[in-house]
Amino acid sequence: MSRQRRNVFRQLSYLIRQELKSALRSRYIFLSFIIMPIFIWILQGLVPLFMLGVLGNNSVEGEIIHVTNLDQGTVTWNNQTFSLGDYFVKKLNESTMDNNSLLYKARIQLVDVETGEVGIKNGDIKFWIIIPENFSLTWGNPALNASSVVFRYRGGESTFTLLRVQQGIENILSQPPFTIIHVIPEKVSSLKPESVQLEGKQEFSFSISFLSFFAVLLAVLAPAPYVSAAFAGEREKKTLESMAALPLTRLEMLTGKFVAGLMLVSIFALSNVIGMLLYGAMLQFGWQFVVPDSLSENVTFQSVSESGFFFDTTVLTIIVVLVAMFMTSFLSIGLGIAITSFSKDVRTAESMYQFIMMIPTFGIGLIGMFVGIPEYLGTAGYLLYLIPFTHTVALINKFLFFPASPLELMFHVAYLIGSIVVVFYLAAKIYERESIFD
Repeated sequence: MSRQRRNVFRQLSYLIRQELKSALRSRYIFLSFIIMPIFIWILQGLVPLFMLGVLGNNSVEGEIIHVTNLDQGTVTWNNQTFSLGDYFVKKLNESTMDNNSLLYKARIQLVDVETGEVGIKNGDIKFWIIIPENFSLTWGNPALNASSVVFRYRGGESTFTLLRVQQGIENILSQPPFTIIHVIPEKVSSLKPESVQLEGKQEFSFSISFLSFFAVLLAVLAPAPYVSAAFAGEREKKTLESMAALPLTRLEMLTGKFVAGLMLVSIFALSNVIGMLLYGAMLQFGWQFVVPDSLSENVTFQSVSESGFFFDTTVLTIIVVLVAMFMTSFLSIGLGIAITSFSKDVRTAESMYQFIMMIPTFGIGLIGMFVGIPEYLGTAGYLLYLIPFTHTVALINKFLFFPASPLELMFHVAYLIGSIVVVFYLAAKIYERESIFD
């Protein structure tokens, strides 16, 4: 390495160290890059725990349980002959009036097969019980396999509402005549749960979808103090001239700013890893304390996780979320520096950054939280993909909720990387202008 190159390297290293020292001395940057990510992840963990506590203690009051009774036979029990299907419907109705039942204040409504099939698929029906034709025929007949009552429910329903309905049905089927009690209980009727998704749309959890909202917002918000001080702060402190006096080209100075930003984003990423691990630990050990006793035997960490109350912090999940936030934050630094380079003071730079960056990002985050992926918005959704941060939301949501091929996920990553390259190029062009140091 020549002496001139070594000198440039030393000057560039000096510039990067000064940038980092200045940044880490700022309490605002310390809070945004280190403290805020950990705090937000803890808050993200408290939200599903709170929802578990609230929803877990909710009743099924007002919920409509649709029933299709196809049973065509009869049984004789306690010297009485009756249709086992009709008797099951009767017990369901009775349980809705028993304040000790998990089905208390629910409503039972009879429907035919066609209405049930259409309703469960288009979302008009949440819970549908199908009593099979051979329900009575197989009762007490060891030569025949025991029949199953089919319980279909709409995918994406609240875990505890679903569990209360399912457990309430199973409680009925655990009693005579559905279970013949000799010395050892013999179960002759069983329940077969089946999840049904809405047609044309993938169900996803609101509580988990909050992740993509806060991830993109945090990744764009965190760099704001550093971006605002990158040039406006230098200009305000009258140190821009001394930086210009360094034996470095404009591009090398810009590289120093970007490398310092990259290091800050790395610290930001580490804080997010710590936050995600705390999130996982909170939910792993905290969920069981908010689950009501009436459902504790039927609820596991896996069942609650799969139901959509929170996502499981696997290594792959952490990597995907981390990559999305890392690239978004680094891209935000590049865009922010380019946008705020001509600002005369920090306050003006902050206002410009928030107006240009935060408002559209907030809107994109809301789409991720309430809609899921932009494709559901039709043509307008595809146009939103022109905005780089839309790919952050799509990458996280598609990985966690929606069936997406590895190629599709790689496209979103490639778009973010390409955006970073383009932003660096535009920033370099801005730096070539003499007015940048005026």
